[in-house]
Amino acid sequence: MATTTKKTTKKTAAKSGSTQKRTPAKKKPAVQKKPVAQTNPPIRREVGAVLCLFLALFSFLGCLGVKALFIDLFCSLLRGLLGYGFYLMPVLFLITGIILLLHRGKPVQARVLCGLLLILPVGGLLHLFLCRAVYGGFSGGMISSLYQTGLAGGSGGALCGTLAILLAKIFSKIGAGILFLALIFFMLLVITNRTVADLVHAIKNRPRPAPYMSEEEEDETDLSAAAELRGRERRRKTSAMIDLPVDDPIFMQEETQESVQREKTGFFRSGNKPAPDEIVRKYSNREKEANRSMSGLHQPSEQDVETSSF
Repeated sequence: MATTTKKTTKKTAAKSGSTQKRTPAKKKPAVQKKPVAQTNPPIRREVGAVLCLFLALFSFLGCLGVKALFIDLFCSLLRGLLGYGFYLMPVLFLITGIILLLHRGKPVQARVLCGLLLILPVGGLLHLFLCRAVYGGFSGGMISSLYQTGLAGGSGGALCGTLAILLAKIFSKIGAGILFLALIFFMLLVITNRTVADLVHAIKNRPRPAPYMSEEEEDETDLSAAAELRGRERRRKTSAMIDLPVDDPIFMQEETQESVQREKTGFFRSGNKPAPDEIVRKYSNREKEANRSMSGLHQPSEQDVETSSF
């Protein structure tokens, strides 16, 4: 009885499994994709460009001595921080604004950053060679005095002057000047989006002026050019005068009869093509024979001479 019950349970399980396999799987409902919202391109670069252009205008008016509340505060801050480099800020603000306006979707972060920070090496270089005052150790009093002299236009200001003094302490005054020049060169390359290879290529392919020549040398060159032209014309005429009758049927018949018996005897000559010197020699021999025959026709015979005497 136990064996029969096991068999029946196995059969029922197999049937239920087969029925489960035969039943088709239910289709899942298609998931509807949400429409992607169209985002407008950001305009932060354009906003930054307009801001830089306005700052360039205000700093330029401050350089001209225009008095206004915002212009006085802004220009006094720039004078105290940058000192000698204050007069370069309108140009740098203008360049930065143009870079932001003409970005065309390309990354311009490095160019903008170098355009704004170019004032630091320039102001530091001017402080090294134009400032006559001597400053002691680093302290708050030194920075405040640099700010005050920067307002008066006698130093590089708090930022540029401090940077120049620090590098002069570390690398000496000449070493700091060389470092500032290298930084200026590197930043200009980044701002203009150029490389050292581009500069080398431009220098090699630059337009060069023609070498100076005196009147005598010009006359000699003109004479040599004219002589060369005459020589070419003379060679062209002489080459046109050479005319070999290669299309003469008698001559071609003789050559075809002889070419059958000729074998390959040279590097430039095969068995069915004669050499050029042989063509010229045979043609000259034929002309000589033709001239002789013509001269023989014109000579009178003895009978003609006797009859003419009577």
